[in-house]
Amino acid sequence: MEEYIKRGISGKKYDYFSKDYVRILNLQQVDCYINEFGIVPVDVVISDDRKNPGKKVVLFVFKRDETYEAYDVWTKRGEEMKKNM
Repeated sequence: MEEYIKRGISGKKYDYFSKDYVRILNLQQVDCYINEFGIVPVDVVISDDRKNPGKKVVLFVFKRDETYEAYDVWTKRGEEMKKNM
């Protein structure tokens, strides 16, 4: 079921629940996507924090197909950091 809704601050209508979008909480990862790869978020959403009931989190929404290369670099960077610990 496609559910096009206005959500977040962009005011754009898109299918928030579609697998075509990824939602990222990690601000360092968001910074990597924006500053190293020039990927612009589709939206910024305030949502409930699943780990801390009653708290809110800020999620950055990106188009999945625009983030493949950045995600690959990000995960490899994390693996390298773990090796060096």
